[in-house]
Amino acid sequence: MHANTPAFPLISASHW
Repeated sequence: MHANTPAFPLISASHW
């Protein structure tokens, strides 16, 4: 989930 997904905005931002 390294993409900016609408379902997981927090996870995506943290992954980046």
